Amino acid sequence: MKVNPKIGITEASLRSKIRSALREIWRATSRKKFLEDIRIPHTGSGRNKYDVVCFKCGKVMGFSEKALFLKANGEPRKKKTLVYQVDHNHGNPPFLDLERDLGAYAQSLIYGEMRVACYQCHTKITKNQRS
Repeated sequence: MKVNPKIGITEASLRSKIRSALREIWRATSRKKFLEDIRIPHTGSGRNKYDVVCFKCGKVMGFSEKALFLKANGEPRKKKTLVYQVDHNHGNPPFLDLERDLGAYAQSLIYGEMRVACYQCHTKITKNQRS
């Protein structure tokens, strides 16, 4: 990988930075609105106000519930993460070329259909979409 002299980083690093920035925008806009619309009142014990349900396995999870998951290599992650993730129904198109792919990736990320999946189901779905 060659560093682009005009931007001072590799093209892959630039795409990664743009992807991260777009995800921050998505989290503050359409993801936030989607979660507000699909959450359900919590009926069990505990301090949770709301729950979400995995579309695939039906697991009910606390809206703010977090757990410590393992990395792909089997080591524990350093901090807890939400037990659910937001899945894009049709996946996101690959973002391999800045000029060609940015529009489709941003459009899919911000405006694409979404659903809630538990961490385990989302990992399987994403893996299948990439293979």
